[in-house]
Amino acid sequence: DIPTLIWLENFLKQSKITSIIVSHDRLFLDEIVDKIFAINWQTRTLRIIKGKYSDYLMQVEKEQKQQEKDYEIQQEEVKRLVKIARAKRIEGESGSHFRGSDNDKSLRGFKRERAAKSGNTAKVIEKRIERMKLVEKPIERDAFRIHIRPLKQEGSGDIILERVVAGYSDSDFRIGPISITIPYGSRVTILGLNGAGKSTLLKTIGGELKPFTGKVRINSALTIGNLMQEHDNLPRQESLKNFLVKRVNITAQEVYALVVKFGFKAAEIDKKISSFSPGARSRILFALFSALSVNILLLDEPTNHLDLEAFDALEEAMAHYGGTILLISHDQHFLQNFRSTDTYILSNGKLVRQQSFELYLAKAKLKAKHLIKMLH
Repeated sequence: DIPTLIWLENFLKQSKITSIIVSHDRLFLDEIVDKIFAINWQTRTLRIIKGKYSDYLMQVEKEQKQQEKDYEIQQEEVKRLVKIARAKRIEGESGSHFRGSDNDKSLRGFKRERAAKSGNTAKVIEKRIERMKLVEKPIERDAFRIHIRPLKQEGSGDIILERVVAGYSDSDFRIGPISITIPYGSRVTILGLNGAGKSTLLKTIGGELKPFTGKVRINSALTIGNLMQEHDNLPRQESLKNFLVKRVNITAQEVYALVVKFGFKAAEIDKKISSFSPGARSRILFALFSALSVNILLLDEPTNHLDLEAFDALEEAMAHYGGTILLISHDQHFLQNFRSTDTYILSNGKLVRQQSFELYLAKAKLKAKHLIKMLH
């Protein structure tokens, strides 16, 4: 959770231990690391770059632009040389076949001599092209975008909780009573320590859990996209194509047109869902939500299974999404860019409204620094 993450950040800054970190939290990486081990997505080779994560991004972008420039310059030079070599070849072939009359022996000899020189020149140029160390064409991944246009709701789009008490029947854990109205189009952030019941609250709102007491009122015309629930319930042995055909009632051709927008290749639509990485499975679900035009998104730690490219795509999608979003996250960068309309903390079973995420973060940092001083 955020307070512990801030504590860890401060602890690692003051510690002299070596740390090897796998993380998608960009702010955390920028604060902590001084070296990046980058695995190339295409060649699977490892490269080590000194500096923090933002330095790595700047260097990669600079190198990409330079490679593109060098490639274009070299390709222009190759075209120029090929054009000269071709002209010399034609000139040589034309001269070597010159016959003329018996009185044109000297001219014929001149023509053939010049043809031989032209042919040799062409060979020299061709050898020069062959010996060139070619600059590889920069390979870029197709831009990944998440497009979700919510269906226009009929009637009230509000989410209403009336004195809801929720939890699990096989344990004593409970949250509530919680009473809250979430207007349609709200962007709600739910914060709290791990184990406070944030996921339980989202499961109750999404209908995965029935409340012990109280009522959850959601217009039946609203379509909910619950990322975590769908992720857990994905039919692993089903193919990507069959899953979407069944869930959305579309043709195989429409499936292809849909999934390529979410970073999949045509050859992958018949692969089993079990063969995809957790990040790819999340992209499958975003494709599903797009096809269903969901107008409520329940996002419980959505960035846990996403790579940084998908991270950026999700941030952009959330910025333009017009439906209701309920978000649980511990990623500070993601939360700061989320532009929440309402921020709550769930603590001791109670949901308490906060002035802003920034204020919550400032308090968490002070608390973390206090804990660090106590340890020392």
